[in-house]
Amino acid sequence: MAVQEKNYFWTNDPLAVNLGVDIDKNKQGVSGEAYFCSMFTQGNMYVEFLGDKAPDVDCLVSFKVNNQIYEFLVQVKSTGDLNECSKTVSSGITRDEYERLSCYHLPTYLARVDMRIGHFKIYMKAVFLPVDESTYSMVGKRYVLSFDTLPESREIMNGIATDVRKYWEGAMKSDYKSSFKSYFENE
Repeated sequence: MAVQEKNYFWTNDPLAVNLGVDIDKNKQGVSGEAYFCSMFTQGNMYVEFLGDKAPDVDCLVSFKVNNQIYEFLVQVKSTGDLNECSKTVSSGITRDEYERLSCYHLPTYLARVDMRIGHFKIYMKAVFLPVDESTYSMVGKRYVLSFDTLPESREIMNGIATDVRKYWEGAMKSDYKSSFKSYFENE
């Protein structure tokens, strides 16, 4: 009986596997964050990675409109193993993580980064209450950011900016975040 070797690779790319390229999950996460940062700077946004300062989110993103600065939070989750045929991708976070993200008093988003060679894409999702199984466990493929489709990606980033501006215009209302209607709601 042959012993089956474990596959420690995050990519299914045969060349990387045959060459023995071992990219661990931490490096995959750093690469996903770098891709996210490069994409959002194309949308004239500033991305600041928070490191250990904020355990539930990876970065604070800001942009300026008419001398007003708007900010939002993003949790970036990278993967090299996504189902191409599905209309959704797994979020990569637990229900508890989703609930903690939704408690921040800033607009909060989840970016699921597909790091497969030749498929680099970012799937975006707004993180708002209420929480149910489909809310936290899946990210739709409707809002996709990619350098391959930069004009469409800029349109989605403009949608995010509009979402964030709309959020901040009503942010002083009590319990506002749980009643906010996001641009990303109709996935």
